[in-house]
Amino acid sequence: MMPTTERRIEKLVSGILRVGVTISASVIALGFAVYLISAALQPAKNPLYSTQASPLATGLITIGLFLLILTPVSRVAVAAVAYAHAKDKGMTIVATIVLAMLALSFAVGLLLS
Repeated sequence: MMPTTERRIEKLVSGILRVGVTISASVIALGFAVYLISAALQPAKNPLYSTQASPLATGLITIGLFLLILTPVSRVAVAAVAYAHAKDKGMTIVATIVLAMLALSFAVGLLLS
């Protein structure tokens, strides 16, 4: 593989990580803000210690965490495709094995939960 191809793959992968973390952090922050606002509107002595969270806040935080978990998985998937496109057999095999292990761990987690 040519060095320019490797550099393009590195830039693509780092961009995916940067965008994924930024989006997930933004969604989590939005969920936290919704939680604080909804807690402040509840009649309680101390709204920060309220045990009833807004379903919207909980959903946003959950989606943000899911996106955070999905970010490295998408990075591995894009790397596998990019290496296959660049005809780098070794790295394609490694990335595919890592992706298969991630999929298997998710499947086992779903089955055992």
